[in-house]
Amino acid sequence: MFRKIADNQDQDSLAMQFRRKRFAFFQSLLSRLERPIRIVDIGGTESYWQLMGLGSADQVFITLVNLTQENVTLTNVSSVAGDARRIEAGTPVMILFFQIR
Repeated sequence: MFRKIADNQDQDSLAMQFRRKRFAFFQSLLSRLERPIRIVDIGGTESYWQLMGLGSADQVFITLVNLTQENVTLTNVSSVAGDARRIEAGTPVMILFFQIR
């Protein structure tokens, strides 16, 4: 029973329903921005973006930053090895913090 409620990989779980509601707010913010959009996801996964429907979004590019570089298959997702405590942005960016957990 608990797995059915908390499994964030199960499209019908309560956890996924809550995650989708939070993400709808994030998508409403993204929809107001000019394309292309570049997202840096610290500690993120390719599967999350695919589950949320941005795995092949037009002109939305996602860079995953984790301690080790991950293999990715989506064309708009890339992965780099990095330490979240030492990330530098070379160009001015708009920063939006969105916590999914």
